[in-house]
Amino acid sequence: MSVLSVQYIVEIDDNEGPVTKSIRLTAALILRNLVIYSTHGRRHLRAYEPHLAGVALSNVESSRTIAQVLYDMNDQSSSNHR
Repeated sequence: MSVLSVQYIVEIDDNEGPVTKSIRLTAALILRNLVIYSTHGRRHLRAYEPHLAGVALSNVESSRTIAQVLYDMNDQSSSNHR
């Protein structure tokens, strides 16, 4: 993980208001639906996997959902190779 990624994680951990929490959680749920229901969406999100991993390790409300997105990305890809 780059220094810039770590700095971004520290910044998003600091202060998250209720509107920001809601927007991030909604975005995370949209990403989860893309990963579950769209092969093209899953393929496109692979490029952002390192950034998503940083968010999943952060202390924001949406981190659990993003961790599920990463799990589903890897679970779906391993299911396709069986």
